[in-house]
Amino acid sequence: MKLPVPVRVRWVNKGKARVPQPPTYSTMARFTEDAGADEAWSIVLEFSDVSSDKEIQASAHFLSEDAPCDRLKSGVTFEMVEGFEVTAYVRVL
Repeated sequence: MKLPVPVRVRWVNKGKARVPQPPTYSTMARFTEDAGADEAWSIVLEFSDVSSDKEIQASAHFLSEDAPCDRLKSGVTFEMVEGFEVTAYVRVL
């Protein structure tokens, strides 16, 4: 497993704050490469500053050691999803 990477998280606000308590959030990530595929990967976000409820910096890593860690390179963007709902847009710094 590679070390966590710095990311910028922009929450999709559906009328409630999405800042997690404790400051860790894990759910499925949807990458462009996964369009139409049956695979999905869980990402763990860890927050050091939870003062904002809209956009926030965090560190990210895959939950599985078998995940394609090369997708977490600078400039990559992906969506965090719960079921069919997008909860956040993430950009690797």
